[in-house]
Amino acid sequence: MKFFTPSSIFFTLKSGFPQDISNKLIAWLNSLGSIILINIKDSQTFMADEMIVFSRSLDFLREEKFINTVNDAIGEEDSYKKAQSAIIWRRHILTWAGEHSKHLDGEFVILVVMMV
Repeated sequence: MKFFTPSSIFFTLKSGFPQDISNKLIAWLNSLGSIILINIKDSQTFMADEMIVFSRSLDFLREEKFINTVNDAIGEEDSYKKAQSAIIWRRHILTWAGEHSKHLDGEFVILVVMMV
């Protein structure tokens, strides 16, 4: 069974803190991988998309249809793929909402807010 490995990129740390503090925070977060299993098949720890989640199922990273769609959408360019894989949770939530609302009467609207 496939497993999608997200990138552990924290975008807000780079823009929301002074550079010396953000560099220390990012180094500390990256060091967690040497202590616990993060973003791998048998892990229960998710670290991406501006969050760290412990002791939760990562089954959404095993959903073959979802993972194939994401891989097709983000392509092969390394830097783009890395950034897009870091927001995998957002992609999953949007997909989940769409799948669960497609049989409901009425309109389905996704509002995307981007902060620059």
